[in-house]
Amino acid sequence: MTQVSARQVCAFPVSTWKAFALVGVGLLAAVIQPASAAPAPIVAVAGATGRTGQLVVAQLLAAHWKVRALVRDTAKAESTLGKGVELRVADVRDQQALTAALKGVTYVISTIGASGGMKSAPGDGPQEVDFQGVRNLALAAKADGVKQFVLVSSTGTGHADTYPSTFMRPFLQAKAQGEAALRASGVPYTIVRPGGLNGQVVGASLTFAQGDTSSGTISRADVATVCIAALGDPGALGKTFEIFDGDSGAATGWKARFAALAPDAPTPSSP
Repeated sequence: MTQVSARQVCAFPVSTWKAFALVGVGLLAAVIQPASAAPAPIVAVAGATGRTGQLVVAQLLAAHWKVRALVRDTAKAESTLGKGVELRVADVRDQQALTAALKGVTYVISTIGASGGMKSAPGDGPQEVDFQGVRNLALAAKADGVKQFVLVSSTGTGHADTYPSTFMRPFLQAKAQGEAALRASGVPYTIVRPGGLNGQVVGASLTFAQGDTSSGTISRADVATVCIAALGDPGALGKTFEIFDGDSGAATGWKARFAALAPDAPTPSSP
């Protein structure tokens, strides 16, 4: 495992960290802005009104990206996400709607996930969302020529069938299927597997790992930061990795961290 300090941009007063966690500004507003000389590429965010998705949107806006949120409920999205976000109604269970919604998009970040546990509404379970929803997004992204798809998955996905919590197995199995569908789609991808998600203040050092043999927690805001840092970075393509809060680590750059990760084994493309 390697570590990277998440305080890489500048040192903010301690009193501001809580505010940063709430708005999801993260660490990258000064370093991952799209070039001002050209029109800003569009980043589509699936799961934009969820807890992690909201932070992804907030950090993208803070870094002056153009954001398109894929939503089912525009009223909820307007009240949750505020101004500056283009809203497109598109259910991840509807591939045709997704293909229309991703026209002109350069990058996709997906934070979708089944909620409600075993009490999920019919059609909203892990198979429909974490597997088929991700597959639909990947196929739509492929059809529209998206340059990179960043998927927020989960630790435990690599050994879903034997995961200690039997309750979690269906969710992790569906996420594993979603990961496999993305790899097979032919879309350039990055798969981020965070540890247990929490709402702590951003700024802790981060531990990167591969092989899904480690465990830990990480703030949702730091997950958003890593996803955005991966956008447009060739060193992050075709790779699956886990991220956790760390203790301490050298303040090295994102590019070096992504480049040091091993690529996934080749996967046959879907027909």
